[in-house]
Amino acid sequence: MHFHRTSKTMENIQNKDAALYFEKNISCLEETLRLRKLLLDMGLTETIKWGKPTYMHHGKNVVVIQNFKKYCALLFLNGNLLDDPAGVLVKTGPKTVKGRQIRFDSGIDDEIVRNYVLSAIEASR
Repeated sequence: MHFHRTSKTMENIQNKDAALYFEKNISCLEETLRLRKLLLDMGLTETIKWGKPTYMHHGKNVVVIQNFKKYCALLFLNGNLLDDPAGVLVKTGPKTVKGRQIRFDSGIDDEIVRNYVLSAIEASR
């Protein structure tokens, strides 16, 4: 699977409302900003949906950054369609059908994030 970065720069695909979200005093700020940069560097379009930074590919929602008291997470909206070779996807609740999270409480593996995001982009097509 190959993903070609668009010619857009980080400045022209980030969303001003999302930028305000990141200026709030949120938990896991450093990790959240790192996730944001990874997603924007992959050419995803940033917006705010459900009060959270949401990243889209060709108009389709792919992943949401979530913040909790003890961790931050990437929520893959169609995570049930993703393979989980690293064993990192978590169902968000017992009745959850589609969404899956990768939770971060002690560091981020950029390679794992990129691979799962690429898989989610493919699944959204």
